[in-house]
Amino acid sequence: MRDGETWRIVKRDPMGRVLFQWSARLVLQHSPLWLFEAHLVLPRSPMWVGGLRMENGDRVLEAYFTDRWYNILELYEGSHGPLKGWYANLSRPARRLPDNRLEYVDLHLDLVVHPHGDMVELDREAFEHLDLSPEERRRALQDWERLQRAFRLGYVHLARGMVPPSGEA
Repeated sequence: MRDGETWRIVKRDPMGRVLFQWSARLVLQHSPLWLFEAHLVLPRSPMWVGGLRMENGDRVLEAYFTDRWYNILELYEGSHGPLKGWYANLSRPARRLPDNRLEYVDLHLDLVVHPHGDMVELDREAFEHLDLSPEERRRALQDWERLQRAFRLGYVHLARGMVPPSGEA
């Protein structure tokens, strides 16, 4: 495993079905963080999500964690443009698979964060209806609150090497 290698990211729904797969270049692996770079390829473009405009070709830095119940996408306009914002998924911790694959299970709850700090939470109702154990729900929501606190405090900027601290933010 070396920086610059191409990996396959696999997004699964809570039932284990594959929702999406895409290629991304490994930028950094420092346990528990896996940082990748990719360019968006969307089924329709542009897409507006929580006030964030996503377009084919936008550069994305993707942070996955093997010990946290979320992942973070940092979106930039085109290949070299300015920061558009962040999109975070509540998910089970990421898992490394053979053949340069990393997968995560999406738990529906999403967070859009705009560069000026406004946050928009999406799909809480879908998350509330998931069949999770009380411990899974507690851990997921605890990490979700920590992630939101990290964004409010300005601790998240992947391109600058700033990832949310583990534990209390």
